[in-house]
Amino acid sequence: MPDPKLNELIEALAEALRPHLERSEPARRAARALGEWLVSVSDAAGGESGVGEIPASRPSDAARSPEPASAAPVPAARSAPAFSDPSARRGIVPLRIGDATVHVPVAGTTLEIGRARQTAQEEEENASSDEARHAPPIDLSLVERRSRLKAESCRVYLERRAAMGVDALREHELTQRMSAMIAEAKSQTNCFLWVFFRERTPPPDATVERIGVAYEALAEAAALVRDADEAGGERLASCMALMAWASSALLQGMRLTWLKDPDIDQDEAHQWLRAESARRSIYLPRHMRLDDPAELGEAPEILAQVRAALRELQAEKDAAARIEQAFKTIRYHVRRIGDGAGPIETRDRQKIVESIDRLLAEGVPASDPRFAASIPAPLATALMEQSGGSTAAVFRAAAARGSAEPEDEEQVDAGPPREWSERVLRVRDLLRGRRMVVIGGERRADAVERMVDAFALDGVDWVSLPEHGSGAPMRAPIFRAETAIVVALIRLAGHLHVDEARECAAAAGKPCVSAPAGYNPEQLAEAILTQASGQLSQGARAT
Repeated sequence: MPDPKLNELIEALAEALRPHLERSEPARRAARALGEWLVSVSDAAGGESGVGEIPASRPSDAARSPEPASAAPVPAARSAPAFSDPSARRGIVPLRIGDATVHVPVAGTTLEIGRARQTAQEEEENASSDEARHAPPIDLSLVERRSRLKAESCRVYLERRAAMGVDALREHELTQRMSAMIAEAKSQTNCFLWVFFRERTPPPDATVERIGVAYEALAEAAALVRDADEAGGERLASCMALMAWASSALLQGMRLTWLKDPDIDQDEAHQWLRAESARRSIYLPRHMRLDDPAELGEAPEILAQVRAALRELQAEKDAAARIEQAFKTIRYHVRRIGDGAGPIETRDRQKIVESIDRLLAEGVPASDPRFAASIPAPLATALMEQSGGSTAAVFRAAAARGSAEPEDEEQVDAGPPREWSERVLRVRDLLRGRRMVVIGGERRADAVERMVDAFALDGVDWVSLPEHGSGAPMRAPIFRAETAIVVALIRLAGHLHVDEARECAAAAGKPCVSAPAGYNPEQLAEAILTQASGQLSQGARAT
């Protein structure tokens, strides 16, 4: 006679394992091996072939097809005979199958069951450790592509539901589109379009629609963070905060679905943010903890803000390209003119003046050192005499900077300002009486003096490192208790030294700021407030 409890167990196991088996060939192989093992155990316990046999089942790829189909029934297994050994016990042992863990009833002595549980726990810990050690780095471009496909799957699913029984032609077109999307998902790594899965019922349409928007927001945020990271500058922290918001909103949406495992794109986005914010010493104030969740209903607002940030970043990139092109035009016509000792062609002068006017319109100040780098002082003096207004101011500044012949453009910035800006004073309140470590370039006494004056520092440890030398000299000053912050001069330090400084600062619990614009206190203040004000404020409160 069939054992109802055993049948119930088999059906529960089939329901729990089916989603994992659909997505993982290793899980299917493990399930088949488990079935064979259970058969052998039943044979040995009952002394007859076939007792307790569980048929192996291989779910086909049709399980992901958008066409409706009914689930195959699981045959009932015959009950196994009772054990005659009075010392035998029954217990539950966890068994890892692929990326899932199931609990299997076993029989034996108390000692044997305990050893089986201990072995299973050790194997699971070893498997988790191996996965973490050999896991490939998270690819935000892959997160973006998969999230866009999932967002589209939500839209197509809703459109097909609306067309069913109303527009047969449209329904057929959308069914074909779903099949093509499933094929595309299979071609990508770990991409599962759960909303098309025929054996589970998606949440209500309004929820599916919001989840689709949340996927779109995460995809756009991943693209935004990648672009901001490549562009450098101060936008990365705010872009990462938007990505954290989008990831948290998607997490809340996925909790309304039938899925039990985390969505891989939401999970990888969160893990990337945790790792990179720590490595770069960027403080993300919201939506990185379970007790600070976003709301799924915020997804449209998140998407709008991410797209606005993308437009702003693109506008900056376009402006930077126009500025670079204008300076190239100036340098080209300067080479045609020479040093200005001879006659100046009207066309060359006109092109230089037009390019200067475009740069001023883009917001480039007349004192920008790139003018002096592009226009020699004698030529600037000659052109100044033929110009007026703001154009003459550019030539005047270029002539003055060129005649000063500074060592580098940082020396030009070394003159003391009449008074420090409000942002410098805000940083002064955070750093007063403590020390700063500077990585990159050669120590400059005048620049150190200005930093100490601007931020009321106790001192500056400027670590000068050979290009391919060891970064060991930076460790001691970074770990010094009096050190409040580490500044990496991006233009003057090697990439390996910058990465090592970030890792060392993270280990010491100190913020590490990337300063792409130089070591003028005003520029440093901007970088510090953008990248580390939150962490410095927390440290000040703790102190």
